[in-house]
Amino acid sequence: ATAGSEECQECAAGSETVDSAGVFAASRAVGCSMCEIGRYSNMMVGFSCTECSVGSQTSNSSGGHVSTGAVGCSPCSLGRFSNATAGSEECQECAAGSETVSASGEFLSVGAVGCVFCGSGRFQAAGGQGSGCAACSAGSETADGNGSFVSVGAVQCAACAAGRYSGDESGAVACVECSAGSETVDSAGAAVSVGASGCSECGSGQFGDGIGGCGRCEAGSETVDGSGEFVSSGGVACSLCLAGQHSADPDGAAACESCVAGSQTVGANATFVSVGAVGCELCGVGRFSENVNGSSECLLCAASGQTDDGSGQHVRIGAVACTACAPGQHSADESGNSSCTACAAGSMAVNGSGVFVSTGAVGCAECEAGQYSAVPSDECAACQAGSI
Repeated sequence: ATAGSEECQECAAGSETVDSAGVFAASRAVGCSMCEIGRYSNMMVGFSCTECSVGSQTSNSSGGHVSTGAVGCSPCSLGRFSNATAGSEECQECAAGSETVSASGEFLSVGAVGCVFCGSGRFQAAGGQGSGCAACSAGSETADGNGSFVSVGAVQCAACAAGRYSGDESGAVACVECSAGSETVDSAGAAVSVGASGCSECGSGQFGDGIGGCGRCEAGSETVDGSGEFVSSGGVACSLCLAGQHSADPDGAAACESCVAGSQTVGANATFVSVGAVGCELCGVGRFSENVNGSSECLLCAASGQTDDGSGQHVRIGAVACTACAPGQHSADESGNSSCTACAAGSMAVNGSGVFVSTGAVGCAECEAGQYSAVPSDECAACQAGSI
């Protein structure tokens, strides 16, 4: 007022007393000016506006941000920060995948001056959180919102998908693929489909594709690698024993082995099978198998022949051939079980119709009156006139 004609008035909170030049004056002030951006005053009289600090914001009496005329300086609340000089800007929310920090870069829940991405192996699921980035664990990886691995700024800790694993205790390393012939396992070594921390080779008699747990082979099969060759561990498939081979191992842990000549491959019910055999059985009485590895079923030897060992020697079991009886010999056994025997002198070897045959005879017929046979391998012939 002109010439002090009016009583001095109090300045309101959020302002300061000033002289005619607008500069703060503790006394003899001629005006009252609102605190500028980044400054505040919570006293009614005689105090200048004070600068708000970094990590804070100028606020009104309700704590809400105001740019001028502030009555307070409030530290940024949980999950918020301000790096503006003198608190001149409103505190901002720290985004997902980040955490609020102090000037030295350490996590700070309130009064933060910055917001930094979560480091390797750590994540923050949502923005504006009052807690720091959390640690990921083994069997998982830090990922973005789409589930793709990221080394920093992760918003989630995603369990390794089926067939993948990560042994890194902090989840800082991307999940990698478990190889065929193995299974994904947890820290205790137990098979798991997701969230695996390791990849373990399938054991003896087991096979796997690296996605699920290892399966177990059965008798009549063997564990094989990608080329179909037998392997004792780390098998990628379970293959049936081929024709002429067998494996009695109940877990398929042993390689399929070849049968011997004079035998046949059999299944669990002891009957012939062409593949997947669990055993090898010698051909029974009167039966034979010509295949050197028992890959064909034992056949019945017919009458007029005998089962033998391949050298012409008669054998009752494990025969590799059925040989027609030699000249002058016969066998009437329809199973070929009995060995061929020689016909007596004065007789000849005949077939089932009684007709002379040189080989493969089923019986012997005595020469008729007026006929003779010097050796059983010859047909009976008539005596010449004038002889006996």
